Amino acid sequence: MLKALVFDFDGVIVDTETQWYYIYRDWLKKVYHYDLSIQDYLVCVGSSSERLFAFLKQELGTDEDIRKFEKQAMAEFIERTRTLPAMEGVTELVTAAKKKGLRLAIATSATRKKPQVHLERLQLLDSQVTDSLLGIHLEGPFLNPKQKAVMKEEFLRLPNIEEFRQFLRVSSHVSSMTIAPELPDAQRLIKEGTRQGIVMNIGHSMADAQQVMQAQRNGAKGITHLYNAMSQHEHRNPGVVTGALLSDLMCELIVDGFHVHPDVVHATYRALGDDRIILISDANPYKAVADGEYPFSGKNIVIQDGKATVKETGRIAGSTLAMNTALRNMCRYTGCSVESAVRMAAYNPARLYGWKKGSIEPGYDADLMLMDDAFHIHRVWQRKYFM
Repeated sequence: MLKALVFDFDGVIVDTETQWYYIYRDWLKKVYHYDLSIQDYLVCVGSSSERLFAFLKQELGTDEDIRKFEKQAMAEFIERTRTLPAMEGVTELVTAAKKKGLRLAIATSATRKKPQVHLERLQLLDSQVTDSLLGIHLEGPFLNPKQKAVMKEEFLRLPNIEEFRQFLRVSSHVSSMTIAPELPDAQRLIKEGTRQGIVMNIGHSMADAQQVMQAQRNGAKGITHLYNAMSQHEHRNPGVVTGALLSDLMCELIVDGFHVHPDVVHATYRALGDDRIILISDANPYKAVADGEYPFSGKNIVIQDGKATVKETGRIAGSTLAMNTALRNMCRYTGCSVESAVRMAAYNPARLYGWKKGSIEPGYDADLMLMDDAFHIHRVWQRKYFM
């Protein structure tokens, strides 16, 4: 039984690639009186401008400023594609598929923004049935190398507000960021992120408690995977964990029995209640695979009995935790009710990020999950569609 349709984008939904050919062709004709054939252009399709310019240099002996040309060409491309129609038959096919209740998806090498702009413009994107990507969390690069965990240290660096703004220009879906507040200029970047509507979290940090409190005053909203990769709650050296206890910040917990001892999970629940805890998985890419050895972040990790560790050092390397297991563990470790566990797993993160989710009430997305008493999943609905 047909359940879904997956479309390529360019050349199937709309044809934007042809516009690039016209731009290059017209420019070469105007500047060099050169006729660029479609065959010569197609050799370079799918690669960067460097390949085409290398071809032109060989053919014409040109030495153009590629970046300057690309900037001008992009402006013209945006203008040319602003009113492009859908390919023949696409609108009718999409309409018919929606009526039959089929799920629709785009598989493309383009960045998310490009197809989304055109789908919205052509009224092909149903705002009620978009994909499940709620946002992007940037866990770095402005983190303390002393708390890098399994991250590659060469990719970590000091906070830079202009670089941060570049991240936001690259993707409009950045919704949160983890930062070490003790780093130079970090507090100013926390203010900037908050001003831009980004949820700023504290993590991978050697901050003291007062630096955490200052970050909260500057707009920080949460703690990334509390207890892990951060300064601890020491009676003569109060760290991030102390700051978490003193503050009103939301606190993520990895409740897999490995990252945080069950007794500490229980104590945290008693200290913070179900109003400030967010259950997370912190799962690595091998969450659902069989036990074995796998490459991860430039290292070899071993997965055995649900625990992921670096082969050479034995250090924990992310988790293999499923969220229904996190619910089960939270109830087992703390004695909390199912309702309380669900609040920490669903309602609290939705409240933090401002999503219309995590609660069954009018105006909220109908994202529902049917589980039995042992937290085994039987059915899932995403905004009314059965998955």
